[in-house]
Formats: sequence, structure tokens, C-alpha cells
Amino acid sequence: MEWIRNKLGYEGMVVVEPQGRSGGLALLWKEYDQAELIGFSQNHIDVKVNIDSMRPWRLTGMYGTELDKVGGAPYPNWLIEGFNEAIQEVGLKDMDLVGHQYTWEKGRGTTEWTEICLDRALITEEWLTRKVTGIEVLRGHNHMFDGSLILKSIKFGTVALARRSFSSHLNSKLRCSLRHMEDKCSNGSRGALVVLEGLDRCGKTSQSTRLVKKLEELGYPAELFRFPDRNTVIGKMISSYLNSDSQLDDHTVHLLFSANRWEKRSLMESKLQSGITLIVDRYAYSGVAFSAAKGLDIEWCKAPDMGLLAPDLVLYLDISPEKASERGGYGGERYEQLEFQKKVAQAYQVLRDASWKIIDASLSVEDVEEQMRGILLDCAKTCRNGKSLSQLWLN
Repeated sequence: MEWIRNKLGYEGMVVVEPQGRSGGLALLWKEYDQAELIGFSQNHIDVKVNIDSMRPWRLTGMYGTELDKVGGAPYPNWLIEGFNEAIQEVGLKDMDLVGHQYTWEKGRGTTEWTEICLDRALITEEWLTRKVTGIEVLRGHNHMFDGSLILKSIKFGTVALARRSFSSHLNSKLRCSLRHMEDKCSNGSRGALVVLEGLDRCGKTSQSTRLVKKLEELGYPAELFRFPDRNTVIGKMISSYLNSDSQLDDHTVHLLFSANRWEKRSLMESKLQSGITLIVDRYAYSGVAFSAAKGLDIEWCKAPDMGLLAPDLVLYLDISPEKASERGGYGGERYEQLEFQKKVAQAYQVLRDASWKIIDASLSVEDVEEQMRGILLDCAKTCRNGKSLSQLWLN
């Protein structure tokens, strides 16, 4: 779905993955802030639509209303009547479908060929007074997929919105074949590499999780990475050290942290190129700042990480060492000592450049997230529109 979205030039997308070879839903929209995810299941996607000069309204795409079919065994009357009674009870009306009525099929070219009118557009009485247009269905003929693309064109007065959603699996035709789009989809679009840095207890961990959730709500595939990654062999050695269960030379520790990041470089690049935005809780800057705070030469500290993926955005959660020390859980690990954290803060001052975005981390969790949200979305949009990856500290 990601390369389809890229080819269309759409910013918003929600995907409900299929279960094995069954099911699967996707909803795509033009601009990421036009829709906000309300909820989803294996059978529906529910969004709130926000368009300039209009009140917000709700769009729910549902899978599985098999009420009309050609071929195969007929559906029992109680099933059809029960559904129609439910629709009448909640006051919904059918919109006209423009184009081929049957949007799901199986067995084409055989005596068992069955077509089902799987998709319906239902609107409220209020919408009927707004001169809403019908729905155009573009019918594809690629045998790889069993469903049709639904192109929804909705117009009231002078305000118009075009949205595309995919019913069943995918459609094979969007004015050209999907196979052609896959072969040609090489416009440089990718996910963004976003790094959160700061002192211990500055709030990076909680904010990283919140940012991933927000991106996914807005249709941006996102994943969270944390360094050190304590699940690898090297990461377990680092974890033992941080918990004061082992003693290691400072240079050795620094190289272990760097190796831990290199372990994930290829995986991170693959995910970025596939369109996934990565939110990273600590990166090479932390390694340099903490080692420099121990007295190691800062240029020596940077050398092992040269050639890692360079972040597209660094968010520095700024908080005083004293304020951070007042937060719950402080002191549980080796580096959580006030005087040491003051030295780390000084090292960060040396590392920071004009591209870093400084976030006031002394505010509430909600206010901190609000500071970062717009900056993050701008970065994700830039990378989605095409931006080359670069390497850290090699310029």
C-alpha cells in the first residue's frame, strides 16, 4: 500500500492488514490533516474528516455488506431484511453507485463466476439536502485481486473533496495498472529519521511513544527504536553495565554503544526506504555526550559513529539537570547522578547545531508533545515528497 500511496501523491493513509489471505482494508486521503482516525477493526475504518469551511463530519468504511449478488447460492432473506431494517432504524439512505455495481468477484471465466455488490454508500437525511453527488466505481480486471477501487467524489455547493479508498484487498486499475505503478514508483519518497535527545528523565521515552501513535493516527507508518537496544548480545552487555552489574573501561563502553547502533543500521535504512518513519529514543549524540562527560575526547567519541544514518530531525528535550533529578525513578541507573548529568548537558551544548529543534521539556506531557507535533509532521512530509538519506558526520 505504501508505494500506491506514494504514486498517488497522497499524504494520509490507514491500513488494516489482512488475516492471512482474507480481508484487508485501506483508506487514503489527499492531505494528512484532512482526516483523523477514530477507530478501526478487521471490518471497518472510522475517520473524522476536516475540510476548510466545513463542519467536521464522519466517514466509516465497512467491509462485508454482501446484499446483492450474481451467481452462487442466494443469500437468505432474513440476512438481507435484517440489514435493511437496521439501516432504516438509524435513518441512513443509499447513494447511487455510478459505474459497475458489483465490486467483488471470484471464479471469473468459469461456470462458478460470482459477483457481489459488496460496497454501498449510506448517508444521513441532512446530507441529502446538500446535493451530494454519487459514487464512481472504476472497475479493474487484474485477476490478482478480487475487489474494486472505490473513487468517492463528494461535493456540496462550492466545496469539493475527492477521496479514494480500497475495498476488499486492492484494485488492479487506477487509470493504469498497479504493476506499472510498482515498477515506476521510484520518486525518492521515504520515511523520516527523527531522533529524540536529552538528559536522563527529560521525558524522551514517553514522548517517543506518543509521537509514534500520533503519526499512525495521521496515516504515517511509524516505528519506535530505542538505544541502547538491550535485546541484542551487545545490548545485554550494555544493560549489565548500566545496572552496575559489571565494570568496563570507558573506551570499551563507548565502542559497545556504537556497535549497538551499527547492529540496527541496515534494518533502519530498509524501513525508511519502505516509507516507515522511525522515532529514535537516543542516538549517536547521546553516546558522544555521555562519554565526553567522562572526559573522553569528543572527536574520538564521534569517530565510531561516522557513517551511520544521519537524522532528518533532532528534537532536543531541554530541561535543567536539577529539574530532571526531581522526577520519579531518578537514580536507578549508573549515569543518573546530578553532577554527571550537568557534564552531559555541557557536552550536548557543544554537539548541538542550528538544525536541532529545542523543546521545553519542563512543561506538561501534553504541552511538550504539542511543541513537537508540527515540526515532526513537516519533516515527515518533506521526506515523503523525496529527500535523500545522508550519513552522519561525513560532510
